[in-house]
Amino acid sequence: MVPNFSACRSKVERNDCGQDGSILIAASVFLLVGVILLGSIQVGYMYYTKRELQKTADLAALTGVQSLWQGPDAAKTAAEKVAAQNFGGASVDAEPGNWTDGKFDSSLSPQNALQVAVSAPLSPIVPFFEIGSISAQAQAVTNPVAQFSVASRLLSFDSSGLLGQLLKKVGVTDADLKILDSAGLATVGIRPINLLNNPKLDIPLSVFSNVASPEALAQNTTVQLGTLLDVAADVVSRASPNVASNLLTAITDLSQVLGPSTPIPLFGTHGVLSIVQGTDPSAALSTEVNALEFVAATAIAATIANGSNSIDLNAGVPGLVGNLVSAKIVEPPSLAIGGTGSQATNSQVQLALSLGSISISVLGLGVKLSPLALQINLANSTGTLTKVCQPDSGLGVNQAEITVQSSSGEICLNTNDGCASSTYSPVAEVDAPLLGKVATVSASVEASIASTGPNPVVATVGQSVTSSPVDVDLLGTAFGNLLGNIKITALGGLLSVDTSVLSAALSPLLSAALQPVGKALGTALSALGLDVDQTDVLLSSVQCASPRLVQ
Repeated sequence: MVPNFSACRSKVERNDCGQDGSILIAASVFLLVGVILLGSIQVGYMYYTKRELQKTADLAALTGVQSLWQGPDAAKTAAEKVAAQNFGGASVDAEPGNWTDGKFDSSLSPQNALQVAVSAPLSPIVPFFEIGSISAQAQAVTNPVAQFSVASRLLSFDSSGLLGQLLKKVGVTDADLKILDSAGLATVGIRPINLLNNPKLDIPLSVFSNVASPEALAQNTTVQLGTLLDVAADVVSRASPNVASNLLTAITDLSQVLGPSTPIPLFGTHGVLSIVQGTDPSAALSTEVNALEFVAATAIAATIANGSNSIDLNAGVPGLVGNLVSAKIVEPPSLAIGGTGSQATNSQVQLALSLGSISISVLGLGVKLSPLALQINLANSTGTLTKVCQPDSGLGVNQAEITVQSSSGEICLNTNDGCASSTYSPVAEVDAPLLGKVATVSASVEASIASTGPNPVVATVGQSVTSSPVDVDLLGTAFGNLLGNIKITALGGLLSVDTSVLSAALSPLLSAALQPVGKALGTALSALGLDVDQTDVLLSSVQCASPRLVQ
């Protein structure tokens, strides 16, 4: 007998049977859709948690690295605290290290970066959908930065200083100089990035895309004086809303007198601001620059560019006739901005000195020192930031160590060829009783102004400190050594003279006659803000925390 597999014999029964099957199919579809929706929610929740965890890692790294200058333990504690506040139950692993050339290494020094790994368990929304934990990692770097200058006395609008006298020569009034030299500018900080971002300067966008390159900054940031000072005045007024209106007017007057169209390089070899290779330009551009020093350095650069960079001075050297002195700034100063390794240089100053004749007596003979026209190239001082934000070195949060090096200057005969050690020039005539002129003394007119350093000094924000504050009188010593390799010609060479004896007697006497000249000239230059024997350093700002994410 064949069994009947049809369970639905009638038409009604067949319809009921079909409905049972469709319900089963619909339930299966709804179940599948539900699983997909729950899975999507789980995945979405996973990405949401990952994003929140990444935010926590980023914030923990940025916060922790700001405390890195206080030590690795302080950085770890700060990172863990922030992570706990933003993502409860998360585990944190903070590791300090060094970030160089795009790589993090926990074994290298100095420690300028912090790597933070944050992980947390992920609760499943879909049953039996086990995920475990989820993690995120962030790396932040900080480059403590400072702004400082060397030979900062030149960066003053004092009417008795060299810059003040140069500016008065071209028409800047005493009233404007007094306003510019007031505390109004000295208490305001200018961030270079705010200058560059101002549309008035019309800085190419390529500069910002290549901000990591000091070369890009140097090549694309030469601007007109008028526009630069206008932007600087705007930044000053925003930074200090209570600044006096007459100060902003004085800045405008300065621009008009020096020539609004005068080109001013902001960065580079002859730039007002110095960012050296190897420092972080992004951090440097966020460093606060003393507004007074910035405007003064800009004014010096303008005087060089438009040829108003020299002035005649009265040295007031006693005992000489016709002691004429002129001072000329041949290179502008550079203000250092950035981290360790940043360098500041002083203004390069060249003097022209015309010495009148002077008479002395030696061995019964009259010796008359001939008039000399001398060129004096004052030594160049460079300050290098060697330590900043290092409490383990005994430095406070507002202190930095700056090493000052002064290169050798020179004094020589002022000729078209400049200083040449092989040049011999007539320097004196020797007269004998009844015979008159018996000999001519020639000498190589050259001497070096000794270099000093390297001398590390600890500077505090807002206070000037002197490098090698010792009474050496380098300029006086150099003048005492000015006449070397003496040659004596007697009676046109017709009469033999014991030159060794006469030279041995002449050299110390001529040196003694010239040494007071150098000493008096050094005193006169010091009154102008030019210290030959020592270098003053002014630290304007320190920022220990300049954090940024690098990964």
